[in-house]
Amino acid sequence: MLNYRFLGDALGAGGVETHGFDLPGHGDERELPRDWTPMREDLQAVYEHVRPDAVIGLSLGSIVVLDWAIHHRIATPLVTIGAPLGKVGVSPFILLLGKVLSLIAPQANLSPKLGVRDVSRDRALVDRYLADPLFHQRATGKAFEVFFETVRGVRRNASSIEAPLLMLHGDADTLARPHPHFLERTSSPRRERIHYPGAKHNLFLETNRAEVFADILRFVHA
Repeated sequence: MLNYRFLGDALGAGGVETHGFDLPGHGDERELPRDWTPMREDLQAVYEHVRPDAVIGLSLGSIVVLDWAIHHRIATPLVTIGAPLGKVGVSPFILLLGKVLSLIAPQANLSPKLGVRDVSRDRALVDRYLADPLFHQRATGKAFEVFFETVRGVRRNASSIEAPLLMLHGDADTLARPHPHFLERTSSPRRERIHYPGAKHNLFLETNRAEVFADILRFVHA
């Protein structure tokens, strides 16, 4: 997708080779998984194959990265962007509906109605991003339940994160708020938090993305 192409181009220009992969439930399957284990183990398989010098996760991907680092005791530097560890921009009604559907209709899909048009100040890029035919917001109630359960597990086990950690967040992000104390609760030997004034959720599409990519490169090369 467009945001990852920008990331790859920027890191490549900085001398960093990038590898990306599709998580289970992304792309043509058009549904988030109802079991988090494949997300974690697919990332582990890619990690063992590539042996990267750093691992980057955006939004939901940041939770995948943090959960994986906790379970596999990773020491490789991590970069998370817009990690939804605080309040998430999903209405309480949708959250309640997701819980109910997970019990009575586990196959039913619903959309969280996130404000995805508000992910960047660059409106033209947002339109291009949303026009991608593989973009969607659908998931089953069980998938929502598993996601929030995983987020809670990541928060509870912050001290198990032993990797260097850079956490990036836009100050005007309305989709996912950062947790105020998460970074300090980790066991990371090198940790850094950067908030970008006025920036929204998808920092790879933001008007200050060059600054974001420069901060990632600095952390990776440190």
